[in-house]
Amino acid sequence: MISALVAPSVSLQVRSIGGAIVLAIVLPAIYLAWSRCSEDNFSAFLRVSIFFLACQLVLQVLEVGGIELIANRGGGHYFLPIISPTGFFAEPSHLAISYSPYLLLLLIWDESTHSRSLRYVLACMLCSSLLLSLSSTAIFVVLAGLIIAFVPKGNYLILSFALVATLIMLNIDALTRILPIQVQARILPLFELLAGGAEISNHTNTTAATFYSGFVASMSTLKAAPFGFGFLNMSQAYDLPELATYRNIFGNRNIEDGSSILFKVVTEFGIFGILMIVIATCRFYKALSSGSDIYFMTFSFPFFAYFMRGASYFDGPIIIGIAVLLFYRSSRLGS
Repeated sequence: MISALVAPSVSLQVRSIGGAIVLAIVLPAIYLAWSRCSEDNFSAFLRVSIFFLACQLVLQVLEVGGIELIANRGGGHYFLPIISPTGFFAEPSHLAISYSPYLLLLLIWDESTHSRSLRYVLACMLCSSLLLSLSSTAIFVVLAGLIIAFVPKGNYLILSFALVATLIMLNIDALTRILPIQVQARILPLFELLAGGAEISNHTNTTAATFYSGFVASMSTLKAAPFGFGFLNMSQAYDLPELATYRNIFGNRNIEDGSSILFKVVTEFGIFGILMIVIATCRFYKALSSGSDIYFMTFSFPFFAYFMRGASYFDGPIIIGIAVLLFYRSSRLGS
């Protein structure tokens, strides 16, 4: 009886310690590689990226033609009569998040550093790949990138974000109605859940339910365990009574990541998680408001893009974002 109670706790502790040790080794190594790439303004990285995108497009075209070389979990396309081809990626949303650094880089491109033709080639390949595997995550990542790229900088930045957010909230129903039906089916139930106008049931959209449950897990954690459940232990929060209905209907679906890195950090680290999010956001804001440190913004952007998507800390885009946010130093950021 005692061993049955102790074993899960020991297992969780071992996973937390092991994960922390791995990250402590991997994060500096990733940042070192990122710094080496910056020595030539990432020109070599962009050339390799174009080669990768070319291979990705070939795989996607082959999938459209019925030749699937890598397992694809994509659903029906939003407006084409095909299954969304994902190439190297398992799902369309994974593709969108992985492309997020490129999307932001294209919007804040510095033509004094890289040629215009390189930008056009990258843009054409990126847009073609995204359109073939369109997802709701891609739509929101593009929207976030546009807001970051085109809102006024400097002292008016926060005011601009507040104005955009207010306009969106006031017109949320009308804006939602112009989106593809598949996106509406996820967003409208989520808003109803967040507004308290509905409860999770067997008929609730799965994406909306998993995202909402992540939100509930993070909020409930601040009450039940203010300092969080520990590194890599988000699933512990799903044993709370507030999430009993979700577990009864959806089982263990997304209980390790909560459909958002924001919810994951808060659930695992509690108050300290909120502090980490605030510090990361402030660093990003300082770079954004000054209009400098383009590559810092570009490669840390996936961390914030993952606010709309669940992930492990070891996913490629997010681990690069964490490494850059953690180690980057610049006089412009006040470090």
